[in-house]
Amino acid sequence: MTCIGKRTERLKVAEKLGADEVFLKSGKEIHGDVSIKVLNSGHARNADFVFEASGKYDVFGDGIPLLKDGGTLAIYGVPQKPYEMNIYNAPQNFKVFTFQPNEYLAIDYVCRHLKKDMIPYDMLMTHRWTFEQLPEALEKVKRGEVIKGIVTISS
Repeated sequence: MTCIGKRTERLKVAEKLGADEVFLKSGKEIHGDVSIKVLNSGHARNADFVFEASGKYDVFGDGIPLLKDGGTLAIYGVPQKPYEMNIYNAPQNFKVFTFQPNEYLAIDYVCRHLKKDMIPYDMLMTHRWTFEQLPEALEKVKRGEVIKGIVTISS
């Protein structure tokens, strides 16, 4: 599995979860000097599955050339306006799969998987705050320092 992202700390979590290769969006691999252009060349079109969760147009487009023929592009991060898909560099016969874009509708599904220990939440939870620390929590989220966080409210 190959992961491409803009934040080193998230890519390190991806490695812990089993990613074989991780690349910063800037083009440099965390462990080496491999460019995303190498991935986008005809030599590395081998992804069975590309999962796009950011909802950003530039990220969406980066994944298409990575798919092999018959691969699947799964879109979770859906922006408010429609995607424009440039399939010039797309493989033959690829599928597009979309998840429910209204995140609140996925809560039941996610909770069931958490209860069954199918989601390693301990690896994804990076911050915990008390209710009194809420302003600090919001600032850290705004700066992009949090993967997943929880605010506890006690009486």
